[in-house]
Amino acid sequence: MGIAAVVLLLFAGLFSSGIRARPVEPVKLTLCQLLSDPGRYNHDMVEITAYVEHDFENFTMPMEGCPSQQGFGMGLWLEYGGTQKSQTKYCCTNDIGADRNEPLVVEGITCNLVADATFEQFQRLLQQRGPRAVTATVVGRFFAGERMSLNHKVSFWGGYGHMGVFSMVAIERVLAVQPATFRSPDAKPASLSTAPLPPIDPQTVEP
Repeated sequence: MGIAAVVLLLFAGLFSSGIRARPVEPVKLTLCQLLSDPGRYNHDMVEITAYVEHDFENFTMPMEGCPSQQGFGMGLWLEYGGTQKSQTKYCCTNDIGADRNEPLVVEGITCNLVADATFEQFQRLLQQRGPRAVTATVVGRFFAGERMSLNHKVSFWGGYGHMGVFSMVAIERVLAVQPATFRSPDAKPASLSTAPLPPIDPQTVEP
């Protein structure tokens, strides 16, 4: 059998098995775009530029009033891929202590980490004593979690982070980072993003 025929059979087997074809390059999104439709990007590699906080029970890109956010209204939980822990104390799992022996695995997907100089700066700025914040561009694997309901009234996506009420990105690379001022909980949110969602590639959508 020729090489071309073998390749065609492999692709036919892939799509007939119902496996979703994933884009090779990360999808560039704003936080509002990502959390307006978490299920759409579940397990995708995404690139996001946003404000990041680290504190007790908090390692997040906080929500900033996105009008169509499909979540609990608090933002996106962050985690490190690879073996390094984020040193975040929260309920009901602490990500503190010695590094992992193996890279992080979430929902059967191995998440790695490029621990280069930019990541080290990101980590150093956030690990100083007290509440800390940066503005950063990160690339990571997105986990929407599951659609949940509270008292059969409030519907949201969650399963990760503090109290299990967040969707999550496992950071695999930090592309850029700048120090920022930690905002108090009652600080006025930044301006809302009105950018439309990027177009859907038919090759990456499940039937």
